[in-house]
Amino acid sequence: MANLRSVFNKLMWGRGGAYQSGAWVSPPGAPGANFAYAVNSMYLMPIMVNYGRIQALATEVVVGGGAGSIVRMGVYADSGWGWPKTLLREAPTTVDGTAVATPSVAITPVSPPLGIVWLAQVPQVAAPTQRIWGHPVMQMLFPTAADALQLQVYAYIMAGVSGALPSTLTYAGLTRSTSGPKMAAQLL
Repeated sequence: MANLRSVFNKLMWGRGGAYQSGAWVSPPGAPGANFAYAVNSMYLMPIMVNYGRIQALATEVVVGGGAGSIVRMGVYADSGWGWPKTLLREAPTTVDGTAVATPSVAITPVSPPLGIVWLAQVPQVAAPTQRIWGHPVMQMLFPTAADALQLQVYAYIMAGVSGALPSTLTYAGLTRSTSGPKMAAQLL
């Protein structure tokens, strides 16, 4: 088992199995087409965190949104059942969604629980076009067999987020999705 962990760490984190401070990690998957995500709908995508703290969040805008377009971002803890539940940190500022760029925002470093955490973003005012990130490659847990057999979840969506990110999410308030906008977190 220790040898398998060592191989995994080297593949995941590079030299000697140690993570690289300042490195960026994104949800597993592959890029797809470009898509204008719905305004005021929060998209949540999982990442694995085995080391370090999260110090910044980023997204990708491939076509700028209309005047005033912003993207609000944050990090949620996993519920223990493969869905996001508790807000760990909301970015102190929003990022500009009007320009073609890879905007990022620093956050007060957060030490998430080891394992799955959820990156969140919600376009507000006007939606920029972003790259789709999908094709799930992460095994997830579900509260019921019906949920597990219905759809391979790669992301969750929560509609109606027009201001600050909600502090707690409920499974009933989330919609399953097989893709979401490209996001990343920087480790400290």
